[in-house]
Amino acid sequence: MRDRTLTLVDEASLKEQVREAAERFRRDHWPAMQEGAARVAPYIRQMHDRATAMEIDFGHEPRVRPVSER
Repeated sequence: MRDRTLTLVDEASLKEQVREAAERFRRDHWPAMQEGAARVAPYIRQMHDRATAMEIDFGHEPRVRPVSER
């Protein structure tokens, strides 16, 4: 890099390659990923709801001193 410019890499070409790869991903993989996520979403929601509804007793008070005691 010299003067904040890449000297050993064709930056415009690299950006184009990344754009093309992103477009291929969106076209070839994203729909299947969305479909899979939609299939498991109800189960994830159910696990989240059950976990957040639980009250967990750790059996002791937090060890952090209140700000007034610091």
